[in-house]
Amino acid sequence: MKAAKPAYRRIEYQTMPEEYRNFGSVLNAGLKIAEGMITTKEKAEQDPSVHNQGDDPGNIPIRDNVKGCLLTDASKIKTASCRDNGDGTATLMIELIDESNPKPVPAGATSTEFYTSAMFFPMDQAGIDDIINKFSGIATLNSLDLVYTGCTVTCVFDTASKKIRSLTYVEPVDIKADVKAAFIPITGSVRVVDTMEITEIAY
Repeated sequence: MKAAKPAYRRIEYQTMPEEYRNFGSVLNAGLKIAEGMITTKEKAEQDPSVHNQGDDPGNIPIRDNVKGCLLTDASKIKTASCRDNGDGTATLMIELIDESNPKPVPAGATSTEFYTSAMFFPMDQAGIDDIINKFSGIATLNSLDLVYTGCTVTCVFDTASKKIRSLTYVEPVDIKADVKAAFIPITGSVRVVDTMEITEIAY
């Protein structure tokens, strides 16, 4: 698909599920402020990234790479399935096992030591700095771990031509932090779920 450079529509948005906010009341209140700074699906739908035939598909995983996947170790796959939809299409789904602190793949790389990075866009240093800045107003951050959990890619494709109809990347990350708020040490986590939808693919 990336080599063919089809036209496509792309949106990306985030959620912070309340059931995965495991900090004290002071920090959970601060997370509500952070929630107001993420991109909702409604906002993403209003301003999609629309690409024409022949445009560089650099914002489709893997970013700035001609490959769509660099994963070579099947043991890093938690589950996988392929379902015939009965309408000339099939749905392929792959879920990876959890990974802590993967780094993004450098532009043009041919391999990576991080399996999450081989299929997804893990957070870069700028994103990590943004998290630290969100905490800074209410707490001192002692340590930070990013655990990518249940990352799933779903691909719907035409069974005759093998051309992709849609791609959906769901990338949950548990942000685990050791912080000091109001002189009280707190260890907890919050989950941010990043979703990317690539649709209206036209070859």
